[in-house]
Amino acid sequence: MNFIREAADSNLEYQYFMNSLVETVEGYQMMFSSQAMAANMAYYENWFHLLPGIQCLVLLIRAKGNQAISDEDFISMQSLIPNCIAHEMSHSDHNVHLSNKEEFYEWFDVFLKGIYQATICPNALESV
Repeated sequence: MNFIREAADSNLEYQYFMNSLVETVEGYQMMFSSQAMAANMAYYENWFHLLPGIQCLVLLIRAKGNQAISDEDFISMQSLIPNCIAHEMSHSDHNVHLSNKEEFYEWFDVFLKGIYQATICPNALESV
């Protein structure tokens, strides 16, 4: 617990990792698969070419200044996804849905309204 607390950038990150632990006969382990994460890193494929094919409305949110998505990639993703609502949160915590719930759900509401408008008027996506 002390190691995770010291390594975490925020209390939200600490809580996330503490809630992700499971006790096994070998000790504590994370609920996610470290093998799957290693395979993803070893066999990483640039998937940006898939983005223009997304036809549905997409909500693209990132944490302010977070290193998980570079500025260049964030801008590129926005330009490649045809129906994209993009927002950078005011907090740097990777758990964007928890760090500032009001801000996150404000943008989530915009996204849901866009979906609703698209079902009523398919050309409405251009105004979102």
